[in-house]
Amino acid sequence: MKKKHIILAGTSRSGKTTLSMELAKLDYTHYKMDPIKRALYGSIIDEDGSNWEEVSPKIAKIIGQILKDNKTDTDYNQEHYVIDTCHLFPHDAKTIEDEDTKVIFLGYADSSVDERLKEIRENDKDNYWTSKLSDDELKKLLQQNIDFSNQIKNECEQYGISYYDTGKSREETLKKIYEDIESDQI
Repeated sequence: MKKKHIILAGTSRSGKTTLSMELAKLDYTHYKMDPIKRALYGSIIDEDGSNWEEVSPKIAKIIGQILKDNKTDTDYNQEHYVIDTCHLFPHDAKTIEDEDTKVIFLGYADSSVDERLKEIRENDKDNYWTSKLSDDELKKLLQQNIDFSNQIKNECEQYGISYYDTGKSREETLKKIYEDIESDQI
């Protein structure tokens, strides 16, 4: 099986960037969409990116263009991307996935707010955005992310897209995904 581009999508703090940085060790070029998305706020993306239904097709279009441009490069099939992003829905991601690209969603649908809060606080670093939020602020966001995780989990089942829940055993799940990609099982 030939190497594919990997799109890691899903909820914040589910392990997308952590896994992407590990995949960079397998010679994937890592694209982190969050800074690109923030740069587009107010132009092609609503002011703060809070309307995920409007953001998702735009993110899918940007990722699709990145992958399309790769096919015209003289080094085609020499450089492979791992792209991590939030605010992408499976129905929009389905427009990107092809024989050269694998989409994987990460979430934590099977977790409670308190479980996620505990795990995040245990692993927070000063430069993480979550470290700057109060527990009450973070709990509100975590509930939204759990709801989003359930939505993307159901859509992934509907569209035949891979979904991994990282809520209960994040490190073990990320290791399994990494091993599957490394051994061309994904």
